[in-house]
Amino acid sequence: NYTEALRFVKQVQYDIGAMGSAVSSSRDTGILYSYPLYYTRWVVVQNRRNSSRIESIDQLRGYEIMVSPGSPAAGYLKKLCDSLNLFIRITEWEDKSPQDLLWMISNKQLTLTVMEQHIVQVASRYMPNLDYSFYLSEELPVCWALPGNAIYLHIEINQWLKLFKQQDLFHYLYHRYYKSPPYTS
Repeated sequence: NYTEALRFVKQVQYDIGAMGSAVSSSRDTGILYSYPLYYTRWVVVQNRRNSSRIESIDQLRGYEIMVSPGSPAAGYLKKLCDSLNLFIRITEWEDKSPQDLLWMISNKQLTLTVMEQHIVQVASRYMPNLDYSFYLSEELPVCWALPGNAIYLHIEINQWLKLFKQQDLFHYLYHRYYKSPPYTS
């Protein structure tokens, strides 16, 4: 999970955390972040066939939102609740991965969750019932994580990423997985 992977990067057990995770201020201590690969945002994920879908933040009041263990969504939702004075129960559902939660929403076994848009975009290729059109945040950079003392590695990775993002292969892969699915919003 995200939290564990960042802990290993911080402890220098991993040289790099090359995971697609949005950078937030709560993740900054002891970590260097690479040049952004792309951008994402927090979205409410629900089944597009539900007769009553969430379309405003006020509608979330009183909901229990299930997230996977270690998901950064829990921290984001807590901050959102505090800043808007909302009562939302946030539950980390043990043994459920983000993909498990998405399958449950697609099959109407779960009402909603909150997740990063790029994860749902990929899943929507094989779960067309997913609706993620309600944005909870502005765009956030998706970066790789490096140990806080890995300054030279940080410089090298940033140089490589800037060059790689200019190549046709990057654009092909990005559009194939994030822009071409017929069910993205």
